[in-house]
Amino acid sequence: MIYIGLLDVEKIDTDNIEISIFPDKVVQKIGKMKCESEKKLRTGAYLLLSVLYNKLVFGKDGYTSLPSIECTGDGKPYFKESEVAFNISHSESVSAVCISDTGDAIGIDIQSEPKNKRMLERAMERFFAPIKKNYEETAKAEDEKEAEAEIFFYTFDGEMKEIEEKAFADDFRIVNASEEKDMLLKWTAFEALVKMEGCGIGKARRLNEDGVADALCKSACFAKNKVRYAVTLAVGKDA
Repeated sequence: MIYIGLLDVEKIDTDNIEISIFPDKVVQKIGKMKCESEKKLRTGAYLLLSVLYNKLVFGKDGYTSLPSIECTGDGKPYFKESEVAFNISHSESVSAVCISDTGDAIGIDIQSEPKNKRMLERAMERFFAPIKKNYEETAKAEDEKEAEAEIFFYTFDGEMKEIEEKAFADDFRIVNASEEKDMLLKWTAFEALVKMEGCGIGKARRLNEDGVADALCKSACFAKNKVRYAVTLAVGKDA
């Protein structure tokens, strides 16, 4: 089962969150942050991860303490004492978290539409072009894979709610990123694949040589406060 959670941190009082439920390394990292907006995003993301972990592992609502978190050599976080996989992304005031007990590698990315669209185009040309053909051949939603994955979108504003159209934000819709021509969706799909592979965007070119794992990409797009967002989950065939 895979859960995707979306949290608008502006709706949460992160100052009153008991961060002792987070792993020690996370608490230390948050404590060293000087940018208040970044600190709030990071705190909100791990709060959301705690809620999703509680729901996935224990079938309960609310918060729970998280297992210790370590990072691979390329910086991908993982639970040291649990087989559950997770990934985190942020954009503007929204945090996105995915969590899974399927044994598959996962990655998630959320992006707000930049005011300077040419900046996104240049980034696409630089990073996406080298693996474009590989991506188009492998990052396709398969009905069997999707049914097996059991993907659920949730929003959190103090309590978990499975997202229904327009319940979380304006024009919320779930789409297949590999079938969309939308540049913002394609960018989030690319970044989610890179994060799934755990290689970091700076090393993304190696995916052209090694190939991208057979993957399912599931996306959603929505608008909040007149800002357009796209979020994509990438699920690998094998962990």
